[in-house]
Amino acid sequence: MATFSLELCVQGHSESILYRIPKGSTLRFIQSNKLAAHGGVVDLLFNQAPSSDHKFNRQDLRSLDPPSGTVLSSSEWQREVKLHTAGSYQYRFTYRKNVGDNDKSNLTEQTGFIVVEPQLQFADGNILDLDAITLQTVMAPILGNLSGWRDRLCVAKESGYNMIHYSPIQELGCSGSAYSIAEQLHLLNESRDEPLGAGERPARLITQSSVGRLSAEMSIDVGFKEVHTLMKELHKDWGMFGMIDIVWNHTASDASWLRTHPEAGYNLKNSPHLKPAYELNRALMVFSSEVARGQYREHGINEYVRSEDDIRRMAKVLHGVLLSSTVLWEYFCVDVRAQVEQFEKHLGGKQVDMSRAGIERPPIAIVQDPHYGRCSCTIDYDLAEDILFHRDMEGRSLHEHISRAKQDLADTLDWLIEQQMSKIEQDIFQEVIHNCMSNVRYEYLEPGGPRLEKITVDHPIVPSYFFHLDGDDLLLSEADVQDEDKGERVLAHNGWVMNADPLSNFAAPGSEVYLRRQLIPWGDSCKLRYGQRPEDSPWLWVHMTEYTRQMARVFHAFRIDNCHNTPLHVAEYLLDEARLVRPDLYVVAELFTNSESIDNAFINHLGINSLIREAANAYDSKELGRLVYRYGGQPVGSFAPPSGVRPLKPSMAHALFVDLTHDNECLMQGRSVYDTMANSALVAMACCASGSTHGYDELVPYKIGVVGGGRLYSTWSTASPTTPPPPGTVNHASGVLKGKQVLNELHARLATEKYSQVYVDQVSESVVAVTRHNPETHDAVILIAHTAFQKMPEHEEPTEEFMGVSSYIPPLVVQGVIDKVLLEGRMVRRTTSAMQDLPDDKSIIVGLPDFKVEIATDIGVHESHFCDLRVTQQAHEAHFHTFPPGAVIAFQTRLSDGAKSALKLIQQDLSAMANGDGNVAGLVNQLSLTDLNTLLYRCDAEEQDDGNGSGAYHVPHHSPFKYCGLQGVQSSMEVVFRNNDLGHALCDNLRAGDWLVEYICNRLKHHNGTRKVGEAMSEMFKSLSTLPRYLVPLYFQRMLSEVYRLARQQAITQMSRFVRDGSGFIQSLALGSVQLYGVVKSSPMRVASSSVLDDQGASLAAGLPHFATGFMRCWGRDTFIALPGLMMVTGRLEAAKKVILAFAACLRHGLIPNLYGSGSGARFNCRDAPWWFLQAIQDYCKTTGDVKILGEQLNRLFPTDDSVPPTDDSTPLFEIVQEILQRHANGISFREQNAGPSIGLNTVDDGFNVTAGIDWNTGFPYGGSASDCGTWMDKVGESDLAYNRGVPATPRDGSAVEIVGLCKSTVAWLAKLHASGDFPYAGVNVAEGNTTTYAEWDAMLKKNFEQRFWIPVTSGSDVQREGCDAKYIHRRGIYKDTVGAAQRFADFQLRPNFPIAMVVAPNLFTPGNAAIALQNAQDILGGPQGMATLDPNSCIRMFMHTSVHACVCSCVCPCRDWAYNGIYSNGTDSFDYGSARGFNYHQGPEWLWIKGFFLRARYRFASASPSAESVVASVRSAVARLQDALEDSEWQGLAELTNAAGAECIDSCPVQAWSMSCLLELLRDMAD
Repeated sequence: MATFSLELCVQGHSESILYRIPKGSTLRFIQSNKLAAHGGVVDLLFNQAPSSDHKFNRQDLRSLDPPSGTVLSSSEWQREVKLHTAGSYQYRFTYRKNVGDNDKSNLTEQTGFIVVEPQLQFADGNILDLDAITLQTVMAPILGNLSGWRDRLCVAKESGYNMIHYSPIQELGCSGSAYSIAEQLHLLNESRDEPLGAGERPARLITQSSVGRLSAEMSIDVGFKEVHTLMKELHKDWGMFGMIDIVWNHTASDASWLRTHPEAGYNLKNSPHLKPAYELNRALMVFSSEVARGQYREHGINEYVRSEDDIRRMAKVLHGVLLSSTVLWEYFCVDVRAQVEQFEKHLGGKQVDMSRAGIERPPIAIVQDPHYGRCSCTIDYDLAEDILFHRDMEGRSLHEHISRAKQDLADTLDWLIEQQMSKIEQDIFQEVIHNCMSNVRYEYLEPGGPRLEKITVDHPIVPSYFFHLDGDDLLLSEADVQDEDKGERVLAHNGWVMNADPLSNFAAPGSEVYLRRQLIPWGDSCKLRYGQRPEDSPWLWVHMTEYTRQMARVFHAFRIDNCHNTPLHVAEYLLDEARLVRPDLYVVAELFTNSESIDNAFINHLGINSLIREAANAYDSKELGRLVYRYGGQPVGSFAPPSGVRPLKPSMAHALFVDLTHDNECLMQGRSVYDTMANSALVAMACCASGSTHGYDELVPYKIGVVGGGRLYSTWSTASPTTPPPPGTVNHASGVLKGKQVLNELHARLATEKYSQVYVDQVSESVVAVTRHNPETHDAVILIAHTAFQKMPEHEEPTEEFMGVSSYIPPLVVQGVIDKVLLEGRMVRRTTSAMQDLPDDKSIIVGLPDFKVEIATDIGVHESHFCDLRVTQQAHEAHFHTFPPGAVIAFQTRLSDGAKSALKLIQQDLSAMANGDGNVAGLVNQLSLTDLNTLLYRCDAEEQDDGNGSGAYHVPHHSPFKYCGLQGVQSSMEVVFRNNDLGHALCDNLRAGDWLVEYICNRLKHHNGTRKVGEAMSEMFKSLSTLPRYLVPLYFQRMLSEVYRLARQQAITQMSRFVRDGSGFIQSLALGSVQLYGVVKSSPMRVASSSVLDDQGASLAAGLPHFATGFMRCWGRDTFIALPGLMMVTGRLEAAKKVILAFAACLRHGLIPNLYGSGSGARFNCRDAPWWFLQAIQDYCKTTGDVKILGEQLNRLFPTDDSVPPTDDSTPLFEIVQEILQRHANGISFREQNAGPSIGLNTVDDGFNVTAGIDWNTGFPYGGSASDCGTWMDKVGESDLAYNRGVPATPRDGSAVEIVGLCKSTVAWLAKLHASGDFPYAGVNVAEGNTTTYAEWDAMLKKNFEQRFWIPVTSGSDVQREGCDAKYIHRRGIYKDTVGAAQRFADFQLRPNFPIAMVVAPNLFTPGNAAIALQNAQDILGGPQGMATLDPNSCIRMFMHTSVHACVCSCVCPCRDWAYNGIYSNGTDSFDYGSARGFNYHQGPEWLWIKGFFLRARYRFASASPSAESVVASVRSAVARLQDALEDSEWQGLAELTNAAGAECIDSCPVQAWSMSCLLELLRDMAD
């Protein structure tokens, strides 16, 4: 059996979500990335019994184990269970609200359900698919004696049904209603071969039945054994399953056991809240009796109701009668004098306590008397004391004060009584009269009602809601109502409440249904009162449990009657008992909740397998077609589920779709008789269980009832099916029995042979076509039915003119071959003579004799009476020449031979690619990573840069693909595939033509590296054009996915072992190096050394799509931040080497280019790029394990600052390294070449002056000014409107914290290399010819860093720290962002840059301080994906998450940085200086790459934290959130930034090189 996976999420698990799964399947629970981000699942419980041999206990939830034989990493979580038994099972899982918080009070719990479907097994061991069920309902009393059942049930067998649904077979009440069961453990008297006489009891089996610790002696009719024997015979001989109606919610009001067990119903003793309703009911019965006797004629009311005026007069009089005779308000009120006296006693001896005054309290209210005596309610004396006594005495004596309190209480109670009286009169009585008069109107005036003649004692104006066990005519007096012994004999009827909440018990305390007369009562029933547990009504629980068990022994299936009004906990318990007897019990119900979510709640709690749906409810053919489509099957051409573990998705309730239910009026009451066959045919084509009711097929023109009947069903005749059968029998010549046999057999065959896909086409106003399609063979059955909804005189022939529809029916066009006509038929009159009357047979139920179905099966299309076949090159077409209303035709179709051949080739190609074989696979496996960039990626700008005139493919009514390569199609296709969205614009495009296929192949042919792959794919895709167009999306998706998988696999195999053996997430991140590193003509990267392989000038984009082409593609800083992760962690060392040497060759002024500009057009205006460059060289050497790269010779473009490239200079890399450090040691100061608008449109003149150097007092690199921004926070204002043009938003001049860290990392490394003889220089020359060694420089940095950057938690040590000026400090326990900025406050701004220094130079930091700073950064700057680039209002955030009403962070308020703005919009201009034209780029928005460094630092310093385990958990949680972001991205990458709180930023690059790189480095650290 299959294995399914269910993803546990932070939200989305509840009783309203339905998951259905076949018995025998394996269910694997996995956690979502979002859940992992919360800290992951703490525990998962599931309540299936350990094995099928163990008894199921719904309350026994146990922990599950991980999948056997599966090795899981520390970050993975899975649990698995084999679903061995049918039923409903609950899972419950807990997870942490906050990462790392193990306090049980901070755990969150979610619950969901799994419904495991039963297996209905034939006697030969085969399984009846639930979609293959064909069911017929029979009324048990109409079957007659048990010995005759087989002959009467033979009609169902010969009509092709495989399941019979029986109304209750128990002894019924005196009303004879089929669902008013009097004796649950006695067989129906009509079913006995020897019916019992009056007072005679059946032969019984006495058994001791139990429910838990409760037990009782039960007497079970031995007649059930005979029924059981018959059911087994029918199952064995006919393959017929049995279903029984089970009734738990009520019993017959004349059930004999109610007299000895009145506690089983809702009576006035155990449900005293019904006393007011009973008083009202009695008043209504008395009023009705008096009206019937003419006592209100003087008021214009007599026993005849003939108009609305009669109803209005009755309503007016009734209102007065009810007010005067019931005084209902007394049940809800107090005796004021008694309560005041009791209050005075309560206050005895007490003194006023003013400490209890002035506290806000609820108002005084009436406390309902639980026994519902008149004026017996009370109040809360303590509350009254607090409000009325403990208050300012205002100079009064204590006695006066108490008197005042008593008077105030009396006034309050009088007011409350007035409110209650008003509610009774203005609210409740108004609704009572409205509901009563609505009943009168229905009974006496409305056309759809019974149109009674007069009000009588037997037919009162309203039905009674209650009955007396000692006689219906008994009415308790007012005094008797309060007598418990007498009140116990008055019980409430059951009934139906319109628009009620089905999950609440309308007879329970708190409900006013009986009081407001909202119930439509069933006068022959008693609503059963189970209580909340068996102990509340012991005998009833034992009795109904034994009834349920007995029915489960006899029958294979239950239909739960009145399910929506049956208490859920009762039905749960009784079904659990039934499944202990019959584990594969099939359970259906008809719910009237009008809510899919409530339906699902019932299904989940009870394990309901099918909900009954009815075609007769459709009001026209369009609605009927909609129901056929809705109730089952996947759309034709659906995408196949993935092989292996399949995701378990929420499901719709499985349907038992019937043409007509047994409790509704017959179809001919609302439609033409000619619609009978068409209606059934469309039902039979639904991909779900189907059914009907006995009498429909025989064309019985009325609803078959039990009450007042006496007639029986016909038996089956063996006479010739071509002639009408003898009286009292039926055969295939009767009604539509032959048609039903053919349709039922077709329905079962379609399910058994897996024709599981459905398409419904509204051919015309009255014609509906339904296709059932086999997704494996692509054979199909297409049925067309001409409905006849229009009611017409039965002697008329059904013509289009009469029906008001067009006679033209468009031809059926099949993109394949019509093999044959499976069936065609229609309803016809037997003769053209006058209609015969319905035979007046008092013993047998008969149908209309004048109609029959003419049907032919398995004929050639040329034999059809309805259509002609025309064959074209592309299709078979069935053209209709006649197809009258009521006609039905079904075609068997298949693929053409050409399509079959094409499909065979496609399947061979798919199989070959799956095994890594075949031409396409072989060619893909030869592609380099640069070629794979072309095959998989390249955004629109990169593609257009080639000059071929082609950009990203644009699907009409859909946005262009994100990539021109396969990833662009795959990203969109995955969404379509996941949702099986065949209506998506992409699927429309594929069905309409081959444009997308041609685009994919042709663009690959334009590139040398992918030309052969493009040609091979073009050849492979040729087969698609031969398939029917509806199959193209399916097979395109399969083929594309295989090529995409091969390409992705080929990329991964060329990467490091860390990537090859890594998780899917690691591999997706690693593919970022393929996305972002490729050949772009306008931005080539030169080969600077002969030792580097030429990769056609490929270069690394900073991000896509904004930094895709031209001089903006390649940034020095971005490149060397991204290089370690994207090129070194992934094992792409040759590419990394090429990039390092290419940038090294551009060294000028001691700086690495900010913008590469193909080398010769480089711009040198950033201070941090050379330090990131040096760090990348160090990382490269650590990755390779040697320093050979330092000896690489490279051709410099600028051997001097004034050089003009090209030059012939050849320099080893170590000289470049030394030159960078030496130039910084000496100081760098120059003005950029070509300074002005041509290189910096928004830069002020002073901003073109570049300065950098080393402060030899500290060893810190420094540079910049207020006019430029030389670090990664490099936004320059662009708005004239806001007057910020040319202003650097974040100059970060002085010594930036991350540059100091990078410098420390570099000099420490070089000191080691020199000591080992791997670097020729010991240090740098400084002023006056002195040399500072790298070791000395390293020590200098170490000595000064904490002293100058750390802002202590407390102010006491500020004076000991240079530059720690308290007036600028607004946040403590952090590291400064800069030291020595021109604007002093900028040093003290909290930004997320210091973690970079922690990662590259961890020994600069005191571990304890580092841990504090990192925790503060997490609390203050941490976002869902990135880090805020400036201090937001963290105190407000923390107030929202804590009960402490003070600032809990290490700060000096106010915390919010004045420049903070977390919403970035580069395209929006305004008068806002701080945000116009994106001025706040680095002033709040949350950047992802810096989050990578923060998490690395957090992980590295976790041991210094007092809660190390929590820190590590928070790192893993953050990784999970980023994984979720990547998987949700159409670009398959991590973004540049988000707005505040992780909100999407539309101006951000959706793929940024350093965002993916830094996370890869983190994952590498965690793996190490």
